[in-house]
Order: sequence, then C-alpha cells, then structure tokens
Amino acid sequence: MLERSKAAKTKDFRIGRASTLHELSKVFRYQGQYEKAHTCLQSSLELNNSSDCLTADILHELGILDVKQHKLDSATLYCEKSLSIRRGLDDREITQNSASSTLHQLAAIQVARKPPLLDDATILLEEALQLSTQIGQRAATIKQLARVSIRQGDLSQAESYLEKALHLYLELYDNSKLHINVAAVQFQQGALALQQDELEEAEQHFLECLRVRRHVYSYACNVGSDDVNPTHLEVACVLHEVGHVQFAQERFTHALETLQDEKAILERLEEASSSSNSVRIYQARLNNLTWLQKCSKEMGDDDKASQFAHERNEIKKHANVKSKNEKQGQKLYCGSISLQRKIIQCRVLARRFALENKKSSISCQDELMHMLEELSSQIRTASLGPMRQAAVTFHDAINLWIDKSEKKVPILNACDQLR
Repeated sequence: MLERSKAAKTKDFRIGRASTLHELSKVFRYQGQYEKAHTCLQSSLELNNSSDCLTADILHELGILDVKQHKLDSATLYCEKSLSIRRGLDDREITQNSASSTLHQLAAIQVARKPPLLDDATILLEEALQLSTQIGQRAATIKQLARVSIRQGDLSQAESYLEKALHLYLELYDNSKLHINVAAVQFQQGALALQQDELEEAEQHFLECLRVRRHVYSYACNVGSDDVNPTHLEVACVLHEVGHVQFAQERFTHALETLQDEKAILERLEEASSSSNSVRIYQARLNNLTWLQKCSKEMGDDDKASQFAHERNEIKKHANVKSKNEKQGQKLYCGSISLQRKIIQCRVLARRFALENKKSSISCQDELMHMLEELSSQIRTASLGPMRQAAVTFHDAINLWIDKSEKKVPILNACDQLR
C-alpha cells in the first residue's frame, strides 16, 4: 500500500516504508529466514538514512541478526553504532530504555564469544540495568546477570539475581505465574538448585516450570488424548530435568515414568521435525534412552535396560544411514556426534565438580576421572580436526587441575575455552 501510494516519494511515506520493512525483518528473523531479514533491513536503512531513533532500531536489529548467525564482530559494530546514535538523541526516557536494550545485546555478544568475556558482559549488563526503567527489560537483564554469575561460579549471587528477576516478572504480569518468562526463571532456579545438590528445592522449581509450560504450550496437546504433555521441546527438556532429580533422589520408578513421558514427546517431535531441529532432537533422544537404561538397571530390570540400549543403538544406526544420503553440508556424522556428546557430558561434570562443596566433590571427582578415561578413548578413535583438538586441550587441562586445591577458576576457564 505504501509503495503504490501517489505520495510514496514523500518523506513521511519513506519513513513509513522503512518502519514497515524493519518490522517485516523481525518476522523473517523469527522464521529463520535471515537473508530476507537482512535484505529488508538494508532497504530500510536506505529509505531512512538519518541519525534518528528508527535508524538506531534498524542497526540494533542488524546486530541481533548477526548474533543469530554468530557473526559477532559485525554484530558488535552494528550495536555500537546503534548505541552511539541513541546517546545523541534528545528524548532521554525513550533513549535510555533503547540504549539499555542495545547494551544487553552487546553483553550477550560477549557471552557468546569463545572464550566468553564474562567480566565485560557483567559491566555492560550493570550499565543496562542503570538505564532501564521498564520492568520486563530489567527482569531480562537481571536474568542474564544470573547466567553470567553461574558461568563465573558465583552461585549465591546467581540465586539472588534469579529471585529478583522472578519478583519483577510477577509484578509485570500482575502475579500471574502462567507466563513463559516466569517458567524460564524457574527452570534456571531448578538447574541452580540441582547444581548445589538441593534436590527437593530443584524438583519444586522444575515442577512449577512444567506446570507453566504445559499451560503455555497446551495448543500442542494431542486432541482427544489424556496425555497432559504438549508436543514441545521445552516441555521435554523440563521433564528430563525432573527425571534427573528423581533419579538423584533414588526414586527410580518415578524417574522412569517421567523419562518415558519425555520419550513419548521426543518421538512425536521426531516424526514432525524440521531439518533445523533434527540434530537437537536426535541428541535428546539418545540422552533420554541413556537415562532410561540407567533407571532400569537401578530397578534391577535388565531386560528393559537391554531394550533401551538396543533402541538407542538402532537410532544411531538409522542416523548413520541417513547421513550418507544427505548433502555434504548437512551430514550427521555419528563419529563426530559421539565425540561431541562425550565432550559435553565431560564438560557438564567438570563444571559441577568445580562448583560442588567438599563433601560431595569426592564422588564427583571419581565420576569425572572415569568420564575423562572414556573421553580419552573416544579421542583416540576420532578423526583429526578442530573438535578432536578441542577435546584434547580440554582433557589435558582438567587432568592438570583435578587434584589441585585452587581448581575452581582454571576448570571453569577450561570449560569456557571448550565452548
């Protein structure tokens, strides 16, 4: 309509087209159509070539788009240009909130770097918090500060941040707990409690998160079915964590039932999965079957354990056959995935070991040493390449510090370097 208008060449109409293209780019980004989103933003910039709020918004969106594609240096440049424009504008309240959003994005870029620049991210987030007056934005920034604190090993500070974020979200949504942002905080609180071996508290957080996600994604429930679990990956993720807690509490029957609920969701997702999600679902299915096998063994049901092990092997075989029929850039190499999964398992365990208290770290150390031996075996059979080299570097670093009293910081740094 804007393009067909007789006044299309006037300034107001050019700004209208630029604004519409900016909004359209977000729709394309949400759909994962990054090239179309980029084209819209470049056209929008050409129509609105001035140092105003809209240009700052367009540059900010270009930064987000590049972060999605892990083009971190160009994303930084876009966000810094956006921030510079915002700071030169007169409307202080609008400028401050918008600048806060861009500072938040710049912090996310520092966290995404390899290795992450966590101290720089903290400084940016604290500055964003000082500028922001909007409750939702403040809550999101505090939640990000909690994630950074967890990465830095400051769990008590992370706990405090998460409580503040939850309080703000509840204030924003008028004490309605049935919101996806509330569920996200509760999931992080559960993960943090689990990391500190506070199992009852972890289960409480995860179950509340599950209640909210079941409500939010209820549109994905099977029509006419008694199953309360929607077919959604976020529901499967929280079920997995509930099962993990129940296993740690030695409630193996409950853990088995919970993990079987997760298994049913993942199977439905596999049937309807897109290529962009297939690897994540594949890895989740393998992990789910590993835990089902562990539960069955603990319950003394060797037949069921063998059944789950067989099913896991069949999934891997199927993926191997499938990879041979796909294009080179889309292959699913099981050898690489096996090494990747072992590295990830080892990294999770290493972080837990570095952060645990002395009483519980002894058993964790034994488990970590066993996992390092398995990783070493996996490395020996892996083909040469960046993943193998990263695994070797990580393995050697953890081996070096595992017996040292000052292990916490170097092991956490090794985990970040691996990332």
